[in-house]
Parts: sequence; C-alpha cells; structure tokens
Amino acid sequence: MGHRIAFPGLSINMTERLVVVKRSDRKDTPHLTISFENLSGEIDLHLKYESAKNDASSTYEPIIKIQKVVLEQELEHFFLNTQAKVIQLCLRNVKKVRPGWLARHGYILMWVDEEELKKDLFNTAPKKRGKHRFDPSKLKLLFTDNDLSRIRIFYPDELHGLAAMGFNGTLNAVRANKKPRMIQIKGIQVRNRIVWVMFHRKTVPEFSRVLNELIPQRFKDEVKLVWFKIYDALQLNEIGIERE
Repeated sequence: MGHRIAFPGLSINMTERLVVVKRSDRKDTPHLTISFENLSGEIDLHLKYESAKNDASSTYEPIIKIQKVVLEQELEHFFLNTQAKVIQLCLRNVKKVRPGWLARHGYILMWVDEEELKKDLFNTAPKKRGKHRFDPSKLKLLFTDNDLSRIRIFYPDELHGLAAMGFNGTLNAVRANKKPRMIQIKGIQVRNRIVWVMFHRKTVPEFSRVLNELIPQRFKDEVKLVWFKIYDALQLNEIGIERE
C-alpha cells in the first residue's frame, strides 16, 4: 500500500519498494526515484525525464547505485567504530535522578500520551484524493481544545510506584521558578530494576557535533554533490527550499 504526501509544489509517493519525489506544479522537471527491492540487490537512486507518453524516449540519469548488502556492512562498520564515543558521550551527559532531588528542586512530573498525540497530529492532515493535506482549522483545534485525559501530573515521590508498575517511559519534570524549567527523565532497566535518569540539555548539540566529526569528509562531500544534482534538476529553489 502506498502513501502520498503533498507539499506546495512537491509530492512524495512511497511504497515498500519505491520513493518518488516530483514537482507537482511542473511537467518539465524530472522526478527522483529511490528503489530498494530490486532483483539485482541494489539500491538505485536516479532521475527520470519522462516524455509526454512515458515511452522509450523517456531518459534516465543515474545518480547512485549501491548493493544493499554493501550499504548494510558499511553502516555496521560505522556504528561499531562510533560505539565507544557514543557511550562516552552518554556517560558524560546522563545523570541519575531520585524523587528527593526532584522535590528539593521544585519539580513536578508530567506524562503525555504520545501515541494519542501522534494520532491527533496525523488527523490534522487527512488524506484527500490520495494525498495528506494539512487542515489549519484542525491543527488550531488540537492546541486549543486538547483532551486533558492524555496528560497526567505526578509528584516526585510517585516515581517509585511507577517503577514498581514497570513504567519506563519518558516524563517531563517541570518547575516555574528556576531554570531549567523543564527536563526530561526516562526510566531505564538496570539489574532488574528501573533507574530514572535525565539527559543534559546540551546532549543533542554535542551528539550532533561528535557525529559530524566521525563521518568521513569524503562521504559528506559525495552526499553534498548528490543533493546539489537533485536540487538543481527539480529546481527546488522555486518552492523555497534552500540549497545549502
């Protein structure tokens, strides 16, 4: 079963085998195809310039072909090489938290039903004529008339009870008088018990920096060249997408 997402001037069609990106407001630009489940075992990324009848006169411009098994091996090698640095990063930026610490620092806990929230967000972009289209009125209603049953408030000393029930999801700890006003804590399984930890607010930027350093410059240059080729062929500047 396929899915289609529509943006102003651009449409994305997805199936289990293909992703096709094309301009919806022009007929003279190619479309980008990424195919996965090919008999050759390759992942094939190419541009297709279709003729009026989409016949033999249609032309293909290959961009990348890579064996799926080779890509999987390269990714596995990359993750093995980065594993140690990622673990070090986590250890530097993860702090164990206890109910007493949260209470002394004035935090209360808030849980949001993320699955239901995701459903609500998807409902703001109903599918019409095969395309998902955002409905501004539904999006406004989502934020002005939210179902409060999907949000629960806990005191810090209730963490023990949540752990005993096996809850190990993500909670937001919030306070009004000091910064940081909100931190995220998560329960992780350690030796058959739940331990609550919080992530330093600089974790994401630092992780991005470390990841950027670990990715070979040659690979980044090749990705940039591919992006420039796609960008120029589909003339994405016309619909407000930046090249750099």
